[in-house]
Amino acid sequence: MTDWKETIDPEGRVYYYNSKGETTWHKPKEMEVVLDAILLKQGWKVASTEDGKVYYYNKNTNESTWELPVVREEKKDEGGEKNEEGKEKRKVEKNEEAAEKEETNAQIDLLLNTKDKYNNQSKVLNVKVENSLQAAEKFFLQMLKDHQVDSTWSFNGIISELSCKDPRYWCVDDDPLWKQSMFEKYLTTRTQDQLLKEHAAVSKFKDAFVSMLKGRKDIYYYTRWQTARRLIANEPIYKHSVVSEKIKKQTFEEYLGQLLNDYKSSHEKTRGLALQELRQYLQTIITDKSSIITWAELEKQYLFTNSRFLANKHFEALEKVDILKEYIDLVIKYTSDYDKEIELLSQSNYTDDRIARDNFKELLQEHKPKIRCTTKWNNIYPIIKNDQRFLNMLGRNGSNALDLFLDQVDEHRLTINAQCSIAQQILIDEQFQWDEEDPVAEKPRLLALIKDKDQFKQVDELDLNIIVDELAKARQQKLEEERQRLQRLKEQRKQYFALMLQRVFHQLQQLPATWEEAKEHVRSFPEYQAMEDDEATMSQVFIDVSNDFTLLPAGIRTSKGTRKRPLASTLELDY
Repeated sequence: MTDWKETIDPEGRVYYYNSKGETTWHKPKEMEVVLDAILLKQGWKVASTEDGKVYYYNKNTNESTWELPVVREEKKDEGGEKNEEGKEKRKVEKNEEAAEKEETNAQIDLLLNTKDKYNNQSKVLNVKVENSLQAAEKFFLQMLKDHQVDSTWSFNGIISELSCKDPRYWCVDDDPLWKQSMFEKYLTTRTQDQLLKEHAAVSKFKDAFVSMLKGRKDIYYYTRWQTARRLIANEPIYKHSVVSEKIKKQTFEEYLGQLLNDYKSSHEKTRGLALQELRQYLQTIITDKSSIITWAELEKQYLFTNSRFLANKHFEALEKVDILKEYIDLVIKYTSDYDKEIELLSQSNYTDDRIARDNFKELLQEHKPKIRCTTKWNNIYPIIKNDQRFLNMLGRNGSNALDLFLDQVDEHRLTINAQCSIAQQILIDEQFQWDEEDPVAEKPRLLALIKDKDQFKQVDELDLNIIVDELAKARQQKLEEERQRLQRLKEQRKQYFALMLQRVFHQLQQLPATWEEAKEHVRSFPEYQAMEDDEATMSQVFIDVSNDFTLLPAGIRTSKGTRKRPLASTLELDY
């Protein structure tokens, strides 16, 4: 029979004590053994779920419960105990009852004595406090080592586990920060052997766990941990291992990563072989640029319904987009090859075209004296039409023979325009007087004036004649522009004069019979003064106005009225 008893402190917390004065917050193992024996005797057994939760089940009644079952008290033997074992048992029970009564009386005395009311003789609570922190550190570190504390422990776990079990925890009282610092120091100063031992244990578990996973045929690279836990729940290495669930999951995920890499490697290898065979297959269908077919035709005749295509099992690793990319690459290859051929031909033709143009320019240079700024194509064509250099220009890309001829004519035109500008300045400096009636008649005088100048000594006779013609043409054009300007001005003055006459005589409400009478009314107007020297024109305008003149009825304004809509006499509202 166990020596431990259960009781409750003044705060309502349950703790356990024995006759030796020892106390603990956790149920002693001796009591658990006795309780298990009693439960077993009444048909109950203790078990735990996969996540470590304890439950009880009765093998006789098939009943299960999460709570501790109610234990029935055993009935005493009605006939009494006659053997020595019965007497000894009763003697022990009497001693226990006396000890329990004595303990109870002692507790009552403690409660009645206010001075020693909270006195407790437990070895855990009555620990000799070390005065030296160095000595306390030694005891505390040794305690952690004795209990095999490792990096999986937390400081809160040390408080809950060791504070009620080991008196050395209280070697320094009321200083949790010091204890936590000692705990961290212990973890950082563990020996290399301890660290290697822990690491070796985890590594050994990982190797065994991975070997177990490799032996199963129902674990794939896409299997989730929740599914795997259900599949390997009865595997001994998973069910009975003390390694944390976190390490198990981490090991499983590492194994899945290896499976995924193996799958990708195998898939890429198969896919690469399939792509190589697909290229060969497509090249037998599309052999050159002329045999290129559309994607729709290729798909309909040679791909997914074609027996030759379906016979290759490697093609199953390819997707439709992979086949489409290979088809596009093949078409682009043939197209780019064709474009390169065209580019080579273009470069060759460009070289031939350039050579032909250069030769034709040399031909034009040979006939340069015959090509002036006034030369036409029909003037030069009969001369060059049978020349091989001209015939080689036919059908060429770029500038043709006519373009090159006109370029040379324009170049000569620029030269003549510059020389005409120089000649104009000479005429200004010499104060040359033009015949306003016939500027063309001045050509001999112009030619005699400019041909002796230094600027024109290198100019041949033909170009000098062209320059003189251009000067005469420019002068004649200028006189024509001046004549047209004066004519427009005259017509404008006539129009203004006619409008003035209409305005004045409408205001007078009468029209004079003759121009002489009308002249007296308009003599002071600017329109009359502008045409005062042209009496005949003013008289003719007056006659024209008189023929079309009509008096307006009285009360009608001659000025232009407003464009605004007049208001009605009565304002009509629309509401």
